[in-house]
Amino acid sequence: MNVAIVVWHLDVKGGTQRQALELARHLKSKGDEVTLYCAHLDRDSCYSELLEGLEIVSLHGSSRQRHMGKLRWISYPVEPLFVGDERRLARMIGHHDVINCHEHRAYRTACFHRKASGTPIVWMMNDLPASFKKPRRPRNLNAVKDLAHYLLIGGLIGRWVDLRRVKTIDRIVVLDRLNHGLLLNNTGMTSTVIRSGLDLAKFGFVERSAAEATGPFTIFTIGIFFPHRRFEDMVSALGILKKDGRDVRLRLAGLESKDRVYSARVRALVRSLELEDRVEFLGAISEEQLVREYSTADAFAFPHSPQTWGLVVFEAMASGVPVIVSRGCGASEMLVDGDTAMLVEPARPDGFATAIRKLMDDPSLRNMLSVSGRRFVEGNIRWDLYADKMMDEFTRVCGNKERWP
Repeated sequence: MNVAIVVWHLDVKGGTQRQALELARHLKSKGDEVTLYCAHLDRDSCYSELLEGLEIVSLHGSSRQRHMGKLRWISYPVEPLFVGDERRLARMIGHHDVINCHEHRAYRTACFHRKASGTPIVWMMNDLPASFKKPRRPRNLNAVKDLAHYLLIGGLIGRWVDLRRVKTIDRIVVLDRLNHGLLLNNTGMTSTVIRSGLDLAKFGFVERSAAEATGPFTIFTIGIFFPHRRFEDMVSALGILKKDGRDVRLRLAGLESKDRVYSARVRALVRSLELEDRVEFLGAISEEQLVREYSTADAFAFPHSPQTWGLVVFEAMASGVPVIVSRGCGASEMLVDGDTAMLVEPARPDGFATAIRKLMDDPSLRNMLSVSGRRFVEGNIRWDLYADKMMDEFTRVCGNKERWP
């Protein structure tokens, strides 16, 4: 099969990029033809080893977009009306049997190409686009302001335009039931849940000892800086543990330039709690360093909420790190509290602090989570499983002319 994979950004490292590139490589290894199309390409800033050997067509080089603060907040309701780059990228797409689009804005490119060529589309919807969300009844003053802004700027028009495009998509795939429900409740459209995967060989298993830990207890977390990452919950948890006399350190990795306002807020919280000697900002890290962080951390924390999926959770589990995961992320759907992970209610620093205490005080629990986590990933989270299920969807749409109602 000849597959076009469309990803808006290939100039940054993230779960979406890894997902699309791993899919491309697995399809290619089975003899399928694959071409990647992107708006922004920077091989050094993306997963260079995964990009190697793949055919890639890009509209621009690295994105110059940075956090725009209030300007972005003002303009987002009508973003669906300004689609020049989406149209230009669509014109660059050649003849293919199916288009598989990932990430924000890529689905619009696929829809524009579909209008001209009739090529069927399978959309991997990692997150519900902001333009799809129904306006909700406001519950506080800030919500009233947000709704008034959304309506006055033309959010209903933007939503109608975007949904009208998406109605031409053949199938929508999501990573978790969280997004399945969000899509259904906001648009009436259904989706298929297909879990993502990971390269087990890359993340070697290091079993956590059942012996008492010595030295500081190290927590590792990672993510591109955006407010839904909720890194402040981990910083606040460290503040709680510091008052208890616990020696806990946080190693926080992730690109900060995408949202410098949020980054500054997290750093300010570290200073206000006098945790400069306990929190280390690592910035964007290499794949080699990521593997090292997993192998040496005492625990991995994933406070993100709301967050669809969370591939890094399973990378950590594959590496043998006990994980503490927010119930506000899609990855938590597959995990069992106290069996494969420690689950915490979202936006609860005290909950993360309690989970860390349990892990510190119970070496046998750390060991059990280490072993059961790896075993779970081996059976459920693999790229070959993901690629096979996605190919099933491609095959269905190539012979199925039905459209969304």
